[in-house]
Amino acid sequence: MEAGTVLAGKYRIIRKLGSGSEGSVYLALHIHTGLFWAVKVIRTEAEDGSDSFCHELDMMKHMDNPHLPRIIDLFREEDRVCLVMEYVRGKSLNSFLKSGAVLEEGQVLDVAQQLAEALCYLESRPNPVCHLDIKPSNLIRRADGMIILVDFGSAWKGSAKLRGLGTDGYAAPEQYRSGGPESGESAQVDGRADIYALGATVYRMLSGKLYSRTLAGSRIPGCREDLEKIVKRCLREAPEDRFQTALSLNRALTGLCRKRRREKARLQSLGAAALALPALAFCVYALPSSIDLTQEESWNYEKLLEQALCAGEEESRDYYSRAVFLRPGESGCYLQFLESAGADGHFSGQEEAFLRQLLHTVELGQDQTNEEVLERDPAEFGKTAFRIALSYWYGYEGEGKRIAAGWFGRAAEAGRRGNIREDWVFEADLYHRMWTITQTLLGENGKDRTGEMAASYWERQGELLAHADSLDCMDRMNLYLEAVSQIPFLTEDLSRAGILSSAVTERLKEIRALAEAVQGSAGQQKILAEKRDKILEAVLTAQEAADNMARTERAEDRETGLTAQEAADNMARTEWEEDTGGVPGKRCTDTERQSLGY
Repeated sequence: MEAGTVLAGKYRIIRKLGSGSEGSVYLALHIHTGLFWAVKVIRTEAEDGSDSFCHELDMMKHMDNPHLPRIIDLFREEDRVCLVMEYVRGKSLNSFLKSGAVLEEGQVLDVAQQLAEALCYLESRPNPVCHLDIKPSNLIRRADGMIILVDFGSAWKGSAKLRGLGTDGYAAPEQYRSGGPESGESAQVDGRADIYALGATVYRMLSGKLYSRTLAGSRIPGCREDLEKIVKRCLREAPEDRFQTALSLNRALTGLCRKRRREKARLQSLGAAALALPALAFCVYALPSSIDLTQEESWNYEKLLEQALCAGEEESRDYYSRAVFLRPGESGCYLQFLESAGADGHFSGQEEAFLRQLLHTVELGQDQTNEEVLERDPAEFGKTAFRIALSYWYGYEGEGKRIAAGWFGRAAEAGRRGNIREDWVFEADLYHRMWTITQTLLGENGKDRTGEMAASYWERQGELLAHADSLDCMDRMNLYLEAVSQIPFLTEDLSRAGILSSAVTERLKEIRALAEAVQGSAGQQKILAEKRDKILEAVLTAQEAADNMARTERAEDRETGLTAQEAADNMARTEWEEDTGGVPGKRCTDTERQSLGY
């Protein structure tokens, strides 16, 4: 289903959230109220001939618990059946567990107790409900720490014989006979299967591994004995050996939480234990601050970028936030903002902070930051990283060049990863190498300066000047100013590298002509004129340094010339002595030359 599709005349699809066996889930906006909802689009007919949506609706329509999503609407459209549910703003626990990552015991205990409370509610229904697919990807942690259990597509009321439900590694043994949930064999299950899945989920969070029967006798890494005892009881193979009810499990977990709180009080001097999931504090879950999403143009990416160019500073940032919200993986919005921010030749602290907000926000429907989404495409990320690097390099004070060097490196790496043959890849690598060279030539570590390094710098600078046309007008002027300003500090190094003052003078003429040819918008003319004046002033200073180089070269030439004349005189004297034996007017015979030793 395409973004922008309107269902039932009121739910506008924003993006796809995920897919399951029964259908797909989308983030949608109610165009009349401006509220976000999750819409599950389900295939019309299930394998057994009954409407699949009726099953999940029957599971959830009367549920009201803070750990479960609410259903607010149900409708058919063409060949689709749509279930509208509360959209849970947060990240799945699975996103915290990538690459074998684990959570701290206190965090896991908090999750386990909340999940047990949800199971207590399901168990207390007039017809108890079994979820039958509890796993980290079906547990959403909101920004306030609340755990929400989602996806009731496998749920069932009471005890029943079911086929192929659950996920391997989390499903209880009674949910399959052999070969995992895909075996298709029927099995008698009840709420104790969810208790097993809770134990398997906790085991995964603590150890970083999926539980299997071969691990039954092993200690759980990072888990104290009292919690391990609870987890292993949940994971017993026979249902009758586990906790028999979610209530009894919840009581055990609650008791353990109280014990931990008492221990914490005794060790208060060591500081409060943090129960927030790792890295969540560093992510921003946000929507644009003042967004009118009922307007059609508010969902047109190109229109938003167009409006951003015409709006004031605060309003334009709102437009950029909307645009990134719609397409976090496209470079256009970031590039336009950076170009606009650099129009005055500076990259301010406020502009830098807003850029970080755009990059580090986790948008609705995503479990990654915008930067991580953008990085999926090497071309889109590389172009953006290169432009970010230029903003830091030329416009940001303090640590700007150091930060820029990192972004240049990431841009060049993205280009190599994507096998991209564009100017920005070559230039990013040039800038990154220039950073390394100038750190030595212009930094404090002067003892490492060599003529070879100066020659490399001179060559790299020439290559950057040759590719300057690919930069915007302000970056070009900054490049020219920086190139000229560095020359007076490098004349000795350039001389050692064999670069003559005439070559320096020619480059200064070239840069001055290039700077005079730069054209910008009407609003940039004043800033460009100021840049030209600074470049002209820097050219005059650099030319003085080049003139000093020329004087030194002439002095060296004279000294070299005198040395050559002395050598010629010595040769002439030797020849005279050979001819005369040192006696004026006399010419020696060959025999006399031999007797004199010539």
